Amino acid sequence: MNRIGWLLLPLLCLLGGCGGLKLPNPQLYAEACPPVRNGGPEMAGDNLFFVSMALRDCRKGVLDYAGFRERDTTYGQAVHQAPLTRGAREFATGQFTHAAWLDLLSKRVNAPGNGGRLLVFIHGYNNDFDEALDAAWKVSRLYYAGVPAVVLRWPSRAKVQGYVADEDSVVWAQAEMNRTLTELASISPQVTVVAHSMGSRAAIAGIEHLNQAFPGLAGHVRRVVLASPDFDRDTAMREGGALDRLLAFDRKVVIYASRKDDPLKLSRVAHGYARLGSSNCTYDVSYARQQLGDDGWCHLTRPNPDLAIVETSLAASDGLRHSDYIDSCAVRVDLAAFLRGEDPGKFRRKLTGENGTVGYQIDPDLVAASGLCPDGGD
Repeated sequence: MNRIGWLLLPLLCLLGGCGGLKLPNPQLYAEACPPVRNGGPEMAGDNLFFVSMALRDCRKGVLDYAGFRERDTTYGQAVHQAPLTRGAREFATGQFTHAAWLDLLSKRVNAPGNGGRLLVFIHGYNNDFDEALDAAWKVSRLYYAGVPAVVLRWPSRAKVQGYVADEDSVVWAQAEMNRTLTELASISPQVTVVAHSMGSRAAIAGIEHLNQAFPGLAGHVRRVVLASPDFDRDTAMREGGALDRLLAFDRKVVIYASRKDDPLKLSRVAHGYARLGSSNCTYDVSYARQQLGDDGWCHLTRPNPDLAIVETSLAASDGLRHSDYIDSCAVRVDLAAFLRGEDPGKFRRKLTGENGTVGYQIDPDLVAASGLCPDGGD
């Protein structure tokens, strides 16, 4: 059996119903959690904050979050630390009351030299809390120093077999993420949203909610990054679709897509049609475009100076190719340029299609010429 065949086994088991979800006693998970702080000094270190809709899990004596839902939203701060012992956590975490947390975050947003900037990160399917913090921390280091980042932790089961449960839970958490995004837009006039994989669904829905319900704040979301988005491609790219709505209020949007993304191939099997984070054409909704096959460019769109769908399959990256935005040096330098408002076009080559459609592809040679990534690699 080939690699994709092996990867399909968990999905086939999932779709066939290989056991139910056993729900824990939340009191047993949370009884050892440290006290919630109501003010006082913030945690020294990184500008990393979080909002969680997942179940607190303090069974190991530290504040962590399991892949189950919790009715009460919690607020905290995380600091990256070098583990002192093998297997130790890379992030120290603390919980604050909502009011204290908002006060600490507002001070960071309004700190001299920050310019009111704020980064919001929404993780994807099959991510635990530490993985979400780690990805957000890596993205934040590509931005200007000192910009605070807020991780929206929704209750992913952090299991390959938990795909359907994650789909339900990200929808369940949407209302609270909408509320949080609105609150964050009210304290920052320069919000950048970065979402990965299934988290792109939450980002798109949250921004659409902001557009409709709070148009006075909607323009505060200035930039949007969708990395390997697990979202129906035709729903996003058709005229009047999700991309057009994201581009409202003069936003700038970049999407990273790849024909080599293995998890999105599985998602396509589950959903029947191509995902926004995939560039190939074999399963496009258009029969004519399907004939272009796996090597076709189906991420091309009508020209728009505020939109770039960037193909990453030529960039060196390890693993399943679902996290090129942080796994590949070439994609990281492109993302850093976008976050900082610089010209990322110097790392891309332009692709053109029928009827004047355009798209982009990361060019390892251009990246290597910049000196930022030897040979365009990691």
